[in-house]
Amino acid sequence: MARGSIVKRLSKSGQPSYYCVYRFNKRQKWEFGGHRKDEAERKLTEINSKINRNEFSVSSNSFLLSDLLAEFLLDKRDGNKLSTYLDYKNTIEQFIKPFWNDRKLRTIQREDVKVFKAWLISKPSGKDEEKKLSSQHVNKVLKHLGTIFEYAMKQGYVFNNPVKYVEKLKIPYKEALIYTPEQVSRLLKSCEEPYKTMFRMAFFTGLRPGELFALKWGDIDFKAQKIYVRRNVLFAPKEYGRKDGEKIVRFHFQAPKTKHGIRTVDISKSVVDALEGHRLNTLEKYNPLELLFFTDQGTPHDARNVIRRHFVSAHEAAGLPKIKFYEARHTYASILIELGASPKYIQRQMGHSSIMVTMDVYGHLFPSENSRITQQFDDMVLGAEKENTPSNKNLTTV
Repeated sequence: MARGSIVKRLSKSGQPSYYCVYRFNKRQKWEFGGHRKDEAERKLTEINSKINRNEFSVSSNSFLLSDLLAEFLLDKRDGNKLSTYLDYKNTIEQFIKPFWNDRKLRTIQREDVKVFKAWLISKPSGKDEEKKLSSQHVNKVLKHLGTIFEYAMKQGYVFNNPVKYVEKLKIPYKEALIYTPEQVSRLLKSCEEPYKTMFRMAFFTGLRPGELFALKWGDIDFKAQKIYVRRNVLFAPKEYGRKDGEKIVRFHFQAPKTKHGIRTVDISKSVVDALEGHRLNTLEKYNPLELLFFTDQGTPHDARNVIRRHFVSAHEAAGLPKIKFYEARHTYASILIELGASPKYIQRQMGHSSIMVTMDVYGHLFPSENSRITQQFDDMVLGAEKENTPSNKNLTTV
C-alpha cells in the first residue's frame, strides 16, 4: 500500500470524490484522485513512486486549480473560525469553480482574471435576473481568489499572483437607514415580550446580531451596568452540525468578528430594568445554556428567523419604514454621535478594529465644525493682535 491516505468527499448530489493525501517537501498535499477509490489508490501509488525516484514535482504545469482549491479549503478549515471557512467555501462553490472548472493553475493570467471579473459583474445575485452582484460582493470574490493564489505562491505552485494588479470596483456610497429616537420608541411600544426586550437590546447596545443572540446571563453585570461580549453565534449548514443524540445541532459559538469584538459595553438603566424583568419572566423556562434569548428548545435564536417572524411585523404594527436588523446597530451609533460621544468611545462600544473603521462608517454623521473653528481662529489671533503692544509682546517657541 502506498504511503499517505485516501480521503472521501461527497458533493451536494451525493457523488463521491476521492483525494490523495500525502507529504512532499515536509508539507501535506491534497490531489484529486478520481470518483472511485481504486482510481485514487493507483494515483497515490504513482505519486509515491515518482517521489522515490525524485521525478515528482507538485508545481508542474499539469496541476489543476481544482486540486489547489481542495487543498486550500482543508488548510482553511484547520485553525480558523467555521464562519471564515464557510465564507471561502461558499465563494469557491458559487463563483470560482463554475467559472474556472478544471483549468490548469499555471495557465491563469491577469487577463483571465479580468474576464472572470466581467463575468461576476454580469452575474445575477439571486433568482431575480435583473439584480446583479453588488460591487462589494464582486470585490470580495476577487479578494478571496487573490488569497488563494497567495497560498499557491507560498506552496511553490505558481510564481506570481494574477489577481494582484486587477483593479477592484469602486463602491458606491450608500447611507444606512436609521431610526430617530422617536421611531425607536414607537417600534418598541408595538412589541410584545420577549421581543420588546430583545429589540431594546439591539437599539440600545449596538451589538451585532450574532453577539446579541450569543449572550448568556453570566455576561451581564447588573450592578456596574455593563455587558461583556465574549462570543458570537453562527448557524451553519446541516453537514457542519454536531450530533446530539438523534438531532443535528446547527449552531456554533465562536469568537467575535475581530479581537476588538471581545469588549465591555456600557448599558443604560432602562436596559438593566428590562433585563431584570425579562429574567424573572423566563426563570421557569427550559434554558440549559443560560442564554438571555432562547427558543422553546433552549437553543440560540437564528437572527434570520427573528427578522422574518417578528422584526418585520414590528415595523408594520408601528407604521414605520422597514430597516434591516443590522441597522439597529447603526441607529445606536447615530444617537451616540448626536449626544456628543467621542469617536473613541463609539469605537469601543461598537467593537470596531480601529477608530478609522468608526470614522469611515459614521464620519459623515459627526457635525461639521469648520465654520466654528475658523471663526474661533479669527477671534483668537485678531483679538491677540489688538491686545498686544511692542512692550508686552511675548514669544512662544514650539
